[in-house]
Amino acid sequence: MIQSNGARAALAISLLAAFSYLLLPFPVGSISIIIQKSLACFSLAILVTLVAPAGHTKKTLILALLASTAGDAFLAIRTGDFFIHGLGSFLIAHLLYIRIFAKNISGAAASSQNLRHTGSALIIGFAIIMMYLLWDNLGGMKAPVFIYITVISIMGVTAILSNFSLLWAGLGAISFMVSDAAIAVNKFLSPFDWSGPFIWITYMLAQYALVYAILSSEPQKKAAI
Repeated sequence: MIQSNGARAALAISLLAAFSYLLLPFPVGSISIIIQKSLACFSLAILVTLVAPAGHTKKTLILALLASTAGDAFLAIRTGDFFIHGLGSFLIAHLLYIRIFAKNISGAAASSQNLRHTGSALIIGFAIIMMYLLWDNLGGMKAPVFIYITVISIMGVTAILSNFSLLWAGLGAISFMVSDAAIAVNKFLSPFDWSGPFIWITYMLAQYALVYAILSSEPQKKAAI
């Protein structure tokens, strides 16, 4: 899947940015850390540009990663409160992921249908529990958070029901939900130790897993895109 030197370089830069942000972060709120954090998903977008077959899926995935890049940048800024901007950027990313997964729901292996349905039910249940726990602490953020949780839940369900790899699409969707749940708990309920590393690890795991799930099956679906 990754055969060109350019694609290998894009993946290497993404991984380097992800690990350096986790292990060697620049000063909080600095231009350097905003670039460092944003570079992980931006380089993934370049990777997709270089290796994915032409079509709507490629364009949509690139846009999802660029929206995620914007979300990363907004959440790294400390000159003001840009949380709602980051939330909006990731909302767009999830809507774009939904478009990819929803177009590929038919044709999933019959042998995995029960597992897919169980996973979908667990995602919906998790979303309901999170909304219940957060509700009284959201204040004026009730509507945006409700919309966001609804959209990311739809993303998770469509990812699991799609005919992409259940392992990788499911891992990506669940990791994304866990990461966002940790952000919500840390911001609205109770800050916890090591929240930053936990949120970042689960978030980047989600992005890598979703991109791999989509790209690894693209050659077989090129004619249908």
